[in-house]
Amino acid sequence: MEKREGKAGKHVYLRDWTRKWNDRLSAFVEWSYFIIAGAGILFATLALLAKLPATN
Repeated sequence: MEKREGKAGKHVYLRDWTRKWNDRLSAFVEWSYFIIAGAGILFATLALLAKLPATN
């Protein structure tokens, strides 16, 4: 009985471990989308500001 419980415990441990890292990877990917979008908005803003004529 103990060996069966040990294998079941290891299976549950691996399942939980993979879910934990899958959640972390998903969160990282979502944050990277926000970072890329923010960089794109910043770049577009700077590009538009560079095209405006100087007001001197």
